[in-house]
Order: sequence, then structure tokens, then C-alpha cells
Amino acid sequence: AVVSTQSTGEDIIRKGSGKETSAKFQSVCNMITNLEHRPPIDIIRRASLAIILTNAIRQMGMFRKQQSCHAKENVYKIVQETLLKCLQSYPCNAHEISELQIKEEFRYSANEDIGAGAFPFLSLVNHSCNPNVVRHSLGTRTVMRVLRAIPAGSELLDNYGYHYATHMQPERRKALRAQYLFDCTCAQCTAPAAWPLFPEVPAAFRYHCCKIPCTGGGKSAKCAKCGRKFSKMINKVERATSTARKIVQDFVEKGEVTRENEGRMLEFLEVCEEHVCTPVRLYNECQEVVKQMWNVASNKQFPL
Repeated sequence: AVVSTQSTGEDIIRKGSGKETSAKFQSVCNMITNLEHRPPIDIIRRASLAIILTNAIRQMGMFRKQQSCHAKENVYKIVQETLLKCLQSYPCNAHEISELQIKEEFRYSANEDIGAGAFPFLSLVNHSCNPNVVRHSLGTRTVMRVLRAIPAGSELLDNYGYHYATHMQPERRKALRAQYLFDCTCAQCTAPAAWPLFPEVPAAFRYHCCKIPCTGGGKSAKCAKCGRKFSKMINKVERATSTARKIVQDFVEKGEVTRENEGRMLEFLEVCEEHVCTPVRLYNECQEVVKQMWNVASNKQFPL
């Protein structure tokens, strides 16, 4: 890392000096710290740690020699302040660097965190318990991909680790408040009825038109607003569903990834967004399979 004084632009740390690196680190230092939301004991603990780390860096001889005691103290102060900022901002802004641990039986493969990094651009993306983007690690970079169609002018929404399908609303809100210091007000947290966890997500499809759920069942159902029959859209969904089920099964068993299968899965998700009331079991399963397909194309570790 490089820490630079704003007054002289001189690198304090010996290694890694350079204008480009310093500018990048400045954007890291500008990430939100949530200082105003932290209790005094938290601020004291992190400030003490910043002082301890600065003293450790000094004892390791990593500072450039300064011409005067005043310059020395000024450098120490800047480093302490910078470290304190990082200690306050990283828990709320750092993103995991992960790799897919490939197992001999592919269905048991899972992501494993191998580190963390500061990505200031990603930190601008807000949280939702039903995100529309997903992140994957590619080397030391992070790639963000869109999970579903996002209307023009709408917000990109990431998930900070607490998804509606894996945690109930009180648990999500408590965890987000503890680590990220905000109260989640996403659509899933403010919905009149709680969204179900994955095991309770309904398997049966409910269709909608004009964004209004249908009131009847089967292909004779009509839109409550425009009166259009659902037969055409139901046939379209059923065709896409048949293909999606086969791809899910092949992927879970063999880990097969092709451009064609990825495209068909994304097509199925798009059809569901257009015609099906979510959440619904197969839609959730296909979203997870698409994420895993992208995982396979990212960092991975094969069995020895």
C-alpha cells in the first residue's frame, strides 16, 4: 500500500511509490467510514489499533528518513489517521476474493473466501436482499454481472451476504445493522408478508400480466386488468421450463457449462421476470445455477 501526504505528495512508505498507485489509494481512503454511527468504544478500539500498527511500521524501518522531528511527527500522524480510516471503512466496504473449490462430485463444489480487497467502485453499489447483480473473482479483479433485466434508470443492487432465501427478515436486518450500520429497507424487508426461505419457496407457477397476479388457474386464466388470456404466455413459460430443468440437472451432476446453456438459462430467467410471479422454486434454482456457471469461469481450485 502507498500512503501519501496531501501537502507534499511525498510517498511515506518506501515500496510501491507512484502517482497512479497513490491516486488509487486515495479513492480507497475516500470510502465511507460510518463514523457518525459508531459507538465511542468502537472508535477508541480502532484508534488504539491504528496507533499500534503505526508504531509497528516505524519499528520495521518502513518510513523514509525525515529531516526534522516535526516532519517525522507529521508523517506518523498522517499514517495513523489513514490507518484509522481504513480500519473504519474496510468492514463496511471490503469485498471477498474467492475461488470455487471443485470437488470430485461436482454438486458438492462450493466457493471459499481466500482474501479480501478494497474495490471503491463496487462500494458504491447498495444492498438488496434480492439483488440484481452478482460478483465473481477473476484473479485479483472482481467481475460484476447482471442477474436479471434492469429497467433504464434503475439501481444496481448487490447483496452484502444476507439473502431473503437464506435468512429471515429479523436476522438479515440485525446482521446488516451490526456490520454495515444501516437498517435495510429493500422491497423484501418492507413487504407486508415475509418472503419465504428457499425450502419454503413455492414450486407452482403463478402468472401475471400488467404486473398483476392472475386470479384463476390454468390456461383459461385472464389478466384482472386487461382481460387478456394467459394461454400464450403459459405455453412460452412451459417451453422454457422444460429446457431449464434439463440444464439444471446436467449442471448439478456434471458441472457442464456451455455458452448455449448459459444463454438458455438467462432466457428462462427473463421469461419468468416477464410472466411469472416470484419467488418460485425453479426460478431460484436457475439463478443459483447461472451464478455457479459464472463461478466455473472464475477463480477455481481443482482437487489434488
